[in-house]
Amino acid sequence: RMEFTGEARTLSAAQLEALLDHLDGSRFSLSVQNGSMAGFYAGDDHPTSLGDGPVDFIPEKARQWIWEPLNMGISVQWLFIGIGAGFLLGGSQGMARSLFCQMVPESRSAEFFGFIGFFGRAASFIGPALYFGVSGIADARTAILSIMLLIVFGVILTWFVDVEEGARIAAEEDAKYAQMSAEGE
Repeated sequence: RMEFTGEARTLSAAQLEALLDHLDGSRFSLSVQNGSMAGFYAGDDHPTSLGDGPVDFIPEKARQWIWEPLNMGISVQWLFIGIGAGFLLGGSQGMARSLFCQMVPESRSAEFFGFIGFFGRAASFIGPALYFGVSGIADARTAILSIMLLIVFGVILTWFVDVEEGARIAAEEDAKYAQMSAEGE
């Protein structure tokens, strides 16, 4: 019996065949550099294996239509995905605060921003809880899709926000507060 520790080794064809037989039902992968069997092999349960999850068609199509034609490795893929997520999520948070600021009376801004801060903390619990629940029922890709759907649902809800009306009401509230302050002096 051979112990595999991750370093490069020279194997006979019989040893390689035996190793590949054990690899089939595992989460591990193997890279063969030289010889007639050179290539990358992954077990059925390896994270890169696709085909058995409810939403595996999405990464399969992304591989087929985007990553393979561009000949991009996994490191570059993650770099592009991370940059895209940073642009979208970072910008959307700034825009949400800016939009919220337009509809908050200046006289009560601490109160309103405390309220939005509470919901930010609640979201930091809800997101992981949703991921945990869905990944327990389905798989990690489905859990990520559920969080994406939650974000899309939030974006759709913002279309129904009347910013001008909110700004008008905030200005009225500030005028009332200024009048009450002037009368109290």
